[in-house]
Amino acid sequence: MNNKNVLQKTELILKIIIILCIVTVVIVFIMAITKKDEVIVEEEKVEYVAELENMIKKEKNDILSVTVEKEEPSVTPEPSVEPEVQLTPLDPMYNGFTVAGKITIPKTGVDTPFLDNVSVSGMMQAPCLLYKTGEINLSGNTFIVGHNLRDGTLFSNNNLLEIGDKIIITAMDGSSKEYAIYDKFITTPEDTSYLKRKIGDIPEITLQCCTDDDENRIIILAK
Repeated sequence: MNNKNVLQKTELILKIIIILCIVTVVIVFIMAITKKDEVIVEEEKVEYVAELENMIKKEKNDILSVTVEKEEPSVTPEPSVEPEVQLTPLDPMYNGFTVAGKITIPKTGVDTPFLDNVSVSGMMQAPCLLYKTGEINLSGNTFIVGHNLRDGTLFSNNNLLEIGDKIIITAMDGSSKEYAIYDKFITTPEDTSYLKRKIGDIPEITLQCCTDDDENRIIILAK
């Protein structure tokens, strides 16, 4: 009876040992698989990180190359410099008279100084400045009178001028301004109403000469 109990106990111990061995093997196997998975995962992580780093480097290089292209200095053409117009001041004297400016009327061939004061002797030499309400070519009305000598000189051919014809006035410093005739009429010597017209910011000129019969006045307005 005792031998039988000892045998049973021995068998039980062996079974327990076998079970423990099996459990140990299973645990070791599981741990080995887990470790392997961890290694695989770790390797995959390393590979993934390496790929990310390569992608980041590539994109960074691309960005840098684009930036460099954009930052390349562009060649800016030098602005063209217009040649400065050299003005030639007018001669202050003409045949012994003081000059106020020059008048040019292409249609009638007039190209002569006009004097700064009206006198009988001066009127025989050139048109004369009767008065001005501002600065010549800058503001106000510049009123110039001249003789109709009926010989094609001075204002003899003012009767041929029409609306739209050009008149050029040159100031003493050599600067010039082109005017266009906007009104022309004949009136009596006593009529001064046209002198009372309102002059705006644009400078104007008024020309006056006698008609061929000396009875009336030809008036030219230009601006």
